[in-house]
Amino acid sequence: MSSDHQTSPATNGTREEAKDSNNGWVKANLLQRMLGRKDEAAVPTNVTRITRAISQFDKKSHPQVVYYQAGVGTGIGLWAKLFGGGTGAGLSENIREAYGFLADNYFDSQSVERAEKDSNEDATEGTSSDTSKKIVQDSIFLIGFSRGSFTARSLGGLIASLGLLRKSKMQYFYMIFKDWENAGNPDYTPTFLKERFEKNGLDPNIVPAAPKSYTPREDIEDYLRKYRAILMNPEYWGGETLTQEVTIKAIGVWETVGSLGIPVSPWVNKALSVLHLPSVPTYIHEYKWYDTTIDNHVKNAFHALGLDERRTPFSPAVWSRPKGTRTNLKQVWFPGSHSNLGGGYADTAMSDITLAWMMDQLSGGGPEAQKLDDFSWEDWIKFEDGYIGEQYVGNQAWYDDEMEGKRRVWSTGTIYNSSAFPFNLFGFSGTTRSPGLYHRTDYDTGKIDPDTLLEDTNEYIHASVRERIARRGFTTEQEASAYLPPKWKRFPQNLHMPTPGLYKPQDGPLKHWKQSSGDQYRDAVSGNNDNTPRWIYEGPPEKTNYHTARGMPEDRLQPGGYEIMLLRNWKDIAHKVEARNRGEDAWDGGLVFINSDINLAQLLENDNAQIAKALAHRPKAITDSANLGIPHIRLRYIRPRNRSLPQDFTLTLPRLTLVFQLLLTEIDITATAQVYNPSHKMAKSEIELQDFQSIFSLDGKVAVVTGGSRGLGLHAASGLLQAGCSKVFITSRKAKACEEACAALNALPNKRPGAQAISVPADIAKVSEVERLAREVEKHTDHVDILFANAGATWGAPFDEHPDSAFAKVMDLNVKSVFNCIQKFAPLLQKHATIDSPSRVLTTASIAGIGLGSLGANATYGYSASKAAVIHLTKNLAVELGPRHILCNAIAPGFFPTKMASGLMELSGGEKALAEANPNKRLGRPEDVAGVVVFLCSRAASHVNGCTVVIDGGSVLARS
Repeated sequence: MSSDHQTSPATNGTREEAKDSNNGWVKANLLQRMLGRKDEAAVPTNVTRITRAISQFDKKSHPQVVYYQAGVGTGIGLWAKLFGGGTGAGLSENIREAYGFLADNYFDSQSVERAEKDSNEDATEGTSSDTSKKIVQDSIFLIGFSRGSFTARSLGGLIASLGLLRKSKMQYFYMIFKDWENAGNPDYTPTFLKERFEKNGLDPNIVPAAPKSYTPREDIEDYLRKYRAILMNPEYWGGETLTQEVTIKAIGVWETVGSLGIPVSPWVNKALSVLHLPSVPTYIHEYKWYDTTIDNHVKNAFHALGLDERRTPFSPAVWSRPKGTRTNLKQVWFPGSHSNLGGGYADTAMSDITLAWMMDQLSGGGPEAQKLDDFSWEDWIKFEDGYIGEQYVGNQAWYDDEMEGKRRVWSTGTIYNSSAFPFNLFGFSGTTRSPGLYHRTDYDTGKIDPDTLLEDTNEYIHASVRERIARRGFTTEQEASAYLPPKWKRFPQNLHMPTPGLYKPQDGPLKHWKQSSGDQYRDAVSGNNDNTPRWIYEGPPEKTNYHTARGMPEDRLQPGGYEIMLLRNWKDIAHKVEARNRGEDAWDGGLVFINSDINLAQLLENDNAQIAKALAHRPKAITDSANLGIPHIRLRYIRPRNRSLPQDFTLTLPRLTLVFQLLLTEIDITATAQVYNPSHKMAKSEIELQDFQSIFSLDGKVAVVTGGSRGLGLHAASGLLQAGCSKVFITSRKAKACEEACAALNALPNKRPGAQAISVPADIAKVSEVERLAREVEKHTDHVDILFANAGATWGAPFDEHPDSAFAKVMDLNVKSVFNCIQKFAPLLQKHATIDSPSRVLTTASIAGIGLGSLGANATYGYSASKAAVIHLTKNLAVELGPRHILCNAIAPGFFPTKMASGLMELSGGEKALAEANPNKRLGRPEDVAGVVVFLCSRAASHVNGCTVVIDGGSVLARS
């Protein structure tokens, strides 16, 4: 198997070998890897690495087929890099080969229908056929880096323009491809239809207008529409269309270059001039795009861009989304040069970040894609979860071996100067990139149109930009030795190389952009809680479409995603980076520390104005205090970088306590204060609390609530959504009740943006229904963080008349179904569970399982016994599942005015009498249950396991 053309080892790229052992057709994700910089020596690019990260099968055992092409400019040696990369030779062949692979292997909707029919016939005739596997249509992903990104996007444009040829019609492909490739060339006449028909609906003479006209774009689009209509007309092709409608699930690219095609590097024409040969045009026309936009045939588009690439021929081709296009588009700017983004440099710290980001996008599409009605995890790529951790370990080993153990933290890896030696010898002049400020490139002239901004580019800035600035990372550094023969390796090191300066993109690509915490964009009236950090444009408004308050937001790190997995290898900073990314306060050593002498007596007795000033500029945290044995103290405090400091003020000892109170009660995060005296030195660990301001947050968590359509389950579901859960699945026997509950929950004003309640009705008293419930949930998510096993029933009757069937029904639903739910959901609960972020199981017991339940004429023997059993079951499961990082706890409610309890409450004297008998003088409220459930599911209860929390106001104690 050639390294230039790879497929999944399990399938070898053929449909026949994509069948399962029982000849039942299964899904094969065609993960097309359009170029990437071929794997060289020891430093593969992100395209190579993401290929290796793709699992052989998805979670439903469908094979994930991978097709690989080595890229242009990826040959071994300096000349291959410069010439191939400088001219783009071979791109047309790459596009044709990739298109041919798709045509040969794509499993479309008609194939699905035929396969289902064949499978049903086999089953009818008694032939062995695995009918348990769902037959689904393929999902196509196009992935690339650099010129490979151009290839991927060009292939996407070809498929969108003309469709995908049927396998049996591939003999026509070359002529059709040349007709498409030359759209816009006034010297070219379409060949395929002219040869196929004497007269056809497309006049070969209707071609785009001559260059430098202002109308060719419309002519090209009209030409392609007519061409497509003929290919899609079954009357011309014996009752079946020549090409088929195909949608592309996602295009994921790092660093697309060439807004109109492959740019030619200046050195090429210089070399040709020396050889007295004719020069070539600025853009190779054969590889010239007619547009850089996307259309609705591409469902998702993800683009990673580098702020620090300066080579002019590598100017980025930023996507623009036309009006009416519904593509989920995200373009994110990262620190780094071209190969820092796409990989290939020795220090992979920065490309690890962009690799993890792309894996997050292609494994679920991000929040925007996940909130769509037709979202299903089966349609996305499944990656090996441990792969990104292996990349981290490998790069740390490189630091140890090559950098004398001088490791760098997240976001501060080496940014290589790509325009330095040897590229500066060949005319690679420097051009500063300009996020948010790109203009349309004129198709005819190849020049930038200064009057037409790109619209709807949906650009973001990655969190690593802000963190690199805050952590005083370096600007670009040299790596000339990578291109030299072994004997020359030390030559650049012997040259005088200045120490790199600090990273300041505000002086370059982010000039006129200002960092903002995002706090000022919160709106309590409208309910807008988006306090995401962002970059606000402060330059001339006519130069960008991002001059509004939105600016360029910081891209959110996906909870539980690969970016977070990578980040959490730096445990001392991870929680702070995540908190800042959510727009929460979490100050650390990246901020400025100031020492001040403070005279308390003077401050309090003589200068009230100074008190007000001190509080207005209060420190966010006190990290060092004083010796109580001296009259004056020194305080060291932290301030944000963008906040001006007050003048120094002094404070004497007598009112130290009062000042601490003033300072600590005024701030909105947990402050830390250390007080020293001769006899005791308090350790930081005694008073510092990690990320305490978000300790009750459930941001991004996924929950399942059984019995969630009413009563305690509905109260809990509301609390889970309002605490930050992204998805809460509501299940009960009645579908209508589930739908009504979800409608009410989805109307809540305080939900996390994009959060949703999802109705999944099921009768969990049956094991088969519990299994179906788990499968239905898995269609929406690949993991579950919280399972609230709440469904239950009761029965009241005198002892002598208590029916066996009722007792059995109560025990089955209240005990067996609880166990079955936990057992069947355990794989999903384990998926993202870690020692620091365990999943949670909550069960609903009752005070009837702790003390005595109802006796007499309305005795609830089965209910009381079942709830006692639930408590003991929960304790057993806590020990069993704890090592799997699943914590199990129970709640034991008293009387709550719910539909299920209303009858028993009336027989027990009514709500008023029961409230009066309660030590707390009231019955339970929805917030009581919701609050306890949120607590037990949050980080605040991450060391609570096997406990039963009684929620009854003390009534069980009063009755005992």
